[in-house]
Amino acid sequence: MCFNAIVDLVYCILSQEESRVVVIRFGHDWDDTCMQMDETLASVADKTKNFAVIYLVDITEVPDFNAMYELYDPCTVMFFFRNKVRGNG
Repeated sequence: MCFNAIVDLVYCILSQEESRVVVIRFGHDWDDTCMQMDETLASVADKTKNFAVIYLVDITEVPDFNAMYELYDPCTVMFFFRNKVRGNG
């Protein structure tokens, strides 16, 4: 999938998800910190599915998000509600 298609897909998800929080983990799939975060997010995904949806974005494969969200850390988790950022880590 090309970069623009993935970026468009993320924006489509953000704009259409009205009732749940969208949690996006930005980072590298090979990074130890990201792998730990992925395990944590996976462990709560079923418990939070009624009010949150979780996505993982590898910023190596989709570098457009680096400048867009000023991603400098190896692993960043952002929370969106009704297409607005509510916090990041």
